[in-house]
Amino acid sequence: MRTFGVRAFSLFAPAQRHFQPIQVPLQVMDTQLLHVRLTVEEVLQKWPSTFAVFMAAKTKCPGCFMRQFCTLKEVAEVYRLSLPDLMYELKDCAQHTNHNSRSKI
Repeated sequence: MRTFGVRAFSLFAPAQRHFQPIQVPLQVMDTQLLHVRLTVEEVLQKWPSTFAVFMAAKTKCPGCFMRQFCTLKEVAEVYRLSLPDLMYELKDCAQHTNHNSRSKI
């Protein structure tokens, strides 16, 4: 980057600049990605083991064609489940699965 007087000029457009990703530990990212606006389809794709949570809650979500549209918040409303409890169970299941599936190298 060259400076001329007060202003700084870059030789490259923003899209051409080198991208440096933020380093966040996986443990922090794993559970923070799970939120109430995710659809059932997204949850099942990212964390297949959460299938058991939906079945234990006696929902029909894993086999329903609407799973690609229904959010976790809507699932809790339709099945009259406690949203905090559902989220806790899903996060616990997702976190447990991620810790067990990681390489021990």
